[in-house]
Amino acid sequence: MNGWTNEETTIFMLWHADDIEAYIEKYVSHFATLDQDELAENIEEFSYKLVGLNSTPIGFVRAAATVTFHSINFRQIARHYQPIIDTAMTNAEIEIR
Repeated sequence: MNGWTNEETTIFMLWHADDIEAYIEKYVSHFATLDQDELAENIEEFSYKLVGLNSTPIGFVRAAATVTFHSINFRQIARHYQPIIDTAMTNAEIEIR
């Protein structure tokens, strides 16, 4: 599964890795203040809006999509993007000096 925990995480990252990366790069200074659990929660909240689960009509499809969504390993995704945050903050420190 390309190194991801499960199929749900793999499929999500195939579709949305670029969106998540752009989001993190845009708000990198904010994310640098978060621990990994907070980062994972923030990515999950963004992703929920990104995939539009709120706009899906209530019913079987929304329920099935929500179950699948909650199987995505957002902690693993947060760990995956942590180097982007670390590099940006290191570069910011270098520029300040």
